[in-house]
Amino acid sequence: MGVTSTIKRRILGRLHPLFKRLMLPACGLLIVVHIATWSDRSLPEAPEIHRVLPGEALDPLVKPKIHNPHDKRPSNAFESVLRSAAEVEDLQGPDDDAPVVSLTKKNTPSDTRRNKGFQKNEQALQVEAPKGEDDKMKKVKRESDDLRDSEWSMSKMNISGNEKVKFPGHKISEDTVTLTVMSSADKVFMSINKREIYRGLTQRGMHVVVLHQHTGKSVAARVFDTFNNGTEEEMVEQDEAATGLTWKGRNKLREMGSRFADRINFRDMWILVTIKGGLKLAESFSNVAVEDTAYEWGGPLFLRTDFDLEATAGLCPWGKSDHAQLRQRFCQRFDGYGDLCKCSVKNFEDVFFKTDPQVFKDLEGNPFHKELAVAVLASDRPHYLYRTLKALREAGGEKNSRIVVLVEKEHREIAALTKIFGYHLIVTGQRPGENVTVPVRVRDKVQYAFRELMGASFPANTIPEGMKAVPSIPTLRTDYLVILEDDMEVSLDFFKYLHSLAPVLKKDETVAGITAFNFNSYNSAADSLVDFYRTDRLQALALLVPSRTLHEYLIPGWPTLESPLRWHSGLQRELDKKTSLSIIYPEISRCRHFGYSGHQIHGSLQKAFFDTHRISLTTSYEIPKQNIERLELTSYDQWQLQTIKNSKPVSFNFCKYAYPYGEDPIVVYVEYDGNMDNDKQLLALLKCFGAWHLYAEGEWRRTWHLRYNGHPVTVVAVPASPYSNLKPADYKMEDMTKEKQEGENI
Repeated sequence: MGVTSTIKRRILGRLHPLFKRLMLPACGLLIVVHIATWSDRSLPEAPEIHRVLPGEALDPLVKPKIHNPHDKRPSNAFESVLRSAAEVEDLQGPDDDAPVVSLTKKNTPSDTRRNKGFQKNEQALQVEAPKGEDDKMKKVKRESDDLRDSEWSMSKMNISGNEKVKFPGHKISEDTVTLTVMSSADKVFMSINKREIYRGLTQRGMHVVVLHQHTGKSVAARVFDTFNNGTEEEMVEQDEAATGLTWKGRNKLREMGSRFADRINFRDMWILVTIKGGLKLAESFSNVAVEDTAYEWGGPLFLRTDFDLEATAGLCPWGKSDHAQLRQRFCQRFDGYGDLCKCSVKNFEDVFFKTDPQVFKDLEGNPFHKELAVAVLASDRPHYLYRTLKALREAGGEKNSRIVVLVEKEHREIAALTKIFGYHLIVTGQRPGENVTVPVRVRDKVQYAFRELMGASFPANTIPEGMKAVPSIPTLRTDYLVILEDDMEVSLDFFKYLHSLAPVLKKDETVAGITAFNFNSYNSAADSLVDFYRTDRLQALALLVPSRTLHEYLIPGWPTLESPLRWHSGLQRELDKKTSLSIIYPEISRCRHFGYSGHQIHGSLQKAFFDTHRISLTTSYEIPKQNIERLELTSYDQWQLQTIKNSKPVSFNFCKYAYPYGEDPIVVYVEYDGNMDNDKQLLALLKCFGAWHLYAEGEWRRTWHLRYNGHPVTVVAVPASPYSNLKPADYKMEDMTKEKQEGENI
């Protein structure tokens, strides 16, 4: 027996069972594991600079300091992050057939974007003409709205499989984008493919951002301060959003797919990403009661999810006219405009409520029609402005060329919206400085309107630096200007009302203006469309200012640059003198305030005092001639005196008991000496009548006219009113501050 045979038999023979039972299965297992993990091994791990990490890596404004050879984006790609995703190209869109070959920097001045605390540098795509074409064919267009064609696409962003958020049945493709959202007590941040689309640092409440289903761009972003009372939507909470969140709001959140809607409590953190219609993509929730954050808010939330953009832009069949194309481009870039952007509303005129056209034809035949203009003071609230402009269009009776929108700085959304309506837009500029208050900015804007539209000259010490150069609208000069803020909605008969009272304004020099607003216009306190009153208290909302008032009272009393006073302070001082100067106002308002976000009026005040204001809803009425003629000074004093004499004196506690319904006029005397510190009885009575009761409004010679249970009511202040001597000797003035005792009957 040879050596070889001995080795095979004694060594290999004994190893064969070991190899067969142990080594062979181990090798097979290694092969299976290797094959199973091959897909992950084939993808290189994402560089550290591309990972979205809590904190600093979430902020795309931080430019990476480490060069990554695999990054295929242009070297200036991080500079283009500074441009907001809400920025859109000019309404005259670029030529889609032009070949894009290189990215260059465009020399444009930097400005401050809405909801951004930083400066932006605009980029532009330089388009080179094909060989052989003239250099004049070169064009410049902005970066494409579509993420697929930009340096922020999935492939060019080099997002690895480790960073993509997968869920069953979802296949990653070029139409897939990665959305990253952060919510904390002091910051809200959102990005698409690591490109910032929204950040909120100062506004409290629920942040809602709407993304375009085709481009992935942000088309709407709004903040709902709920502390006071084919589209993707992200809802993120900052600081506090649960206190004023009603059951209706929570039901709506449940319809959108939220499972935490009922659990959101004070200062909890919450994020919801959903597709309109109820398909939820992702949701996260942090309860302040369980999170150990060492402070009084829920812990910060970080959420990332993927979704697919739609292959088509979803254009509406509105035709190919210039205005239809203008509307098409607007609705592709901005959202939240109701019927204006509904595909089913094909005709632009169908967006608006229709009224009797004969009424408007009659107004156009009135000479006052050519003397009247409207100045709308716009701010960074385009959705509010849309509602105001829509109401003006529905009111009719005024040419588009005599309606002007004034805004402090360039605003693409406001500019596009104004262009769709066909109104003038004036960019007034603003005085330098960060500590300029809102009333002062409004004052500057109103002064600019007076200078531009009424040709007024103001003292040099009242004109702010940077607002001296006045652009020219030579076709528009007016002697009567309506000052309207962008959160005021006018009624259908707004211009009919102004035209009807214009004769009094021209004839009686003691009438300083006409307002379309009445603080007491509630269902319980106002009932007549054809009754109007004088007041010696200034009501500046929707105020018609004649040239006479501007030059006699406003310009001489205009505040200096350093003054914090409002634009109407000069007129207010004249009215406070209790001379014969007055403002005319209607019993039922011809406009109402609807803004929940403003300098003076916030959610709780708007809901408590303005939401229930009554407004005229028709043009089908005729105003008696005597109701207009009695508004002149002498006639009005005689009418008021005669009304008090012919009314039944009623000594009754309207706060404790219900007064019977009827139509007989009554007069009520209340204790009030004219000092606002002693107005407790007066305000209690106004509150019981269901009128405005934060302070007294709408008085003339310390007398108020209201409606109560069908009765015309005249309230006379004793001893402040000159009519207080008409109080019967046996009349007992009730204490309106006493509440009804339990078990007490009438």
